Amino acid sequence: MRHQSSLPELLSERMAMQQSREVKRKLESSTCDEVRNPPNNTKRINSFISTARLTSVCREIETLKKRVKELEAQLDARHVEPAATYEDESWSETGDSPSKLPVSAGNGIHLDTAQTAESSPSRAQFYGPSSTYYFIHCINSHLQTRDASSPEVQSPQALIPNCASRSLAHAVWPEGAEQDVVVETEPAAHLAKVSSEPRGRLSEHTLSGKNLTATQEAFFLDLFWDSWHCCYQLHDETEFKSFYKSLWSNSGHNSRQPSALVDIVLALCMQFGVTALPRQVESQAEIDIRDATIAGRWLYQRCQSLLAYELERPSLRTLQCQFWSAVYLANASYQNMAQNMIGVAIRTAHALGLHAEAPAELPLAEREARKRLWWTLFVFEARSCIRLGRPWGTQMSQITCSLPAENQELYAKGVAWLSYTVQRTKLTQLVRGAFDRLSGRRTALKKNPNSTALNSREEYLEECCKVIDSSVNDIKAWADLLPTALKIERRGNGQPFSTDLSELEMEPFAPLWLRRQRLMLEFQYHDLILTLGRFCIASSLIADPHDMRHNSSSVSPATLRIAESAALHAIAATHQLHQIYMKHCV
Repeated sequence: MRHQSSLPELLSERMAMQQSREVKRKLESSTCDEVRNPPNNTKRINSFISTARLTSVCREIETLKKRVKELEAQLDARHVEPAATYEDESWSETGDSPSKLPVSAGNGIHLDTAQTAESSPSRAQFYGPSSTYYFIHCINSHLQTRDASSPEVQSPQALIPNCASRSLAHAVWPEGAEQDVVVETEPAAHLAKVSSEPRGRLSEHTLSGKNLTATQEAFFLDLFWDSWHCCYQLHDETEFKSFYKSLWSNSGHNSRQPSALVDIVLALCMQFGVTALPRQVESQAEIDIRDATIAGRWLYQRCQSLLAYELERPSLRTLQCQFWSAVYLANASYQNMAQNMIGVAIRTAHALGLHAEAPAELPLAEREARKRLWWTLFVFEARSCIRLGRPWGTQMSQITCSLPAENQELYAKGVAWLSYTVQRTKLTQLVRGAFDRLSGRRTALKKNPNSTALNSREEYLEECCKVIDSSVNDIKAWADLLPTALKIERRGNGQPFSTDLSELEMEPFAPLWLRRQRLMLEFQYHDLILTLGRFCIASSLIADPHDMRHNSSSVSPATLRIAESAALHAIAATHQLHQIYMKHCV
């Protein structure tokens, strides 16, 4: 059966054929012109042709012949059915149909998540084993092996939720694309009413963040300090407010001076604040230009334009803008753009030397700010890579920057304002180490020449369970050592950081930032253990999809235990979210 070549392979094949024909032509030309058909005057000088010249011609002919054979061999190799390997569809036995197995089983899938219509294989994105897309794909493929006509079996595109990155692909592009988006998504009659919006309502123009009044900016900026600022502690509040005030006092008119940092912070606050506003009832689209996820898009666009002038000589403020831009894009559902942006931010951090210990001659406050910024980048980047199943952008072996200090004014029981950043970093380091070990086990088994396909599957699952068990124990040990003031108390005999589904006892007089930090730490704890469990479940389904076709007796006890634990943590996180939504104001 001939292997169906992709477009790059066909282009490469055509180039090889052209090279082969060119070499043959040159070979024939050199043979005829220099040997068979000498010029008219060669009869007089034939006796003077040196042996070296003849040797050179023969050597060139032999070289060209070898090149022809190499090119022909390459063409033949392209039409050979590729052998199954451990890395792609190798988990199955030879009798399994490749069409029933996931693409790149065990390594990830290629899926065009940014397209609502038919997907394009050449533009599909990669999602690795730790991603949600990969997990859903494995479940879907497993159901298909049982019964392809089952109503639970759906196409990959049907499993992707609608979002702004799919419905409004150009909404956050540079200025000029915005008008095209509005025209495509909003009826003309509605656009005519934009200028006559009732007082107190936000029009599309205002929702984009363009020409906000001082009052509107102040409203949105006030949201920042109890929301994003308590989760990503990058700024000194007093310094930021003083800088913002100077933009108005130096402008000389009723609008502030442009600032990339203020623009992107405002855009984030608009995303957060607009979610609390009532949805426009006359809008018929599920996702339209008024969607909260793309609120502040004009401010984001101007931020990028201003940042372009700072890239060759960046500062800490440049890096802060790049980080907040990545957060904005992730919230707007542009996951690939967000990961690209955080990659740029990491390179900027490397250029500034944030991955290394700060120079001693810098003031203490700046040294600590550099540490907080680096480890905040580290946490966000690791979270993004785990969610998408992609390689890290930072290398632990090259990081010498120490964790930031916690010696600020204490709130209670050894907890300071910055304790959250330190503890969150420690948790992220544990989980990242777990995925590094899982990847290392896979690589080691792939390189073991004594392992058969079946043995490799079983060995990998066994090693996978050991690594996950050990990592979950480390994560639970981290939770046990967490300061009490960073834990949410429970009613009755319930325990924090557990799956007992006990009722939350929210401390009413604790600062809002502390209550939110407690929630974020516990949600991240459940989410990371759940992600490790999903990784194990997906690996077991890919390893042998037929073992669980009728019952679960063939599943190893370790795999079953990890799967049950993951389900319990998913239930616990859902239960807590429901309590927060229904009973508490946080």
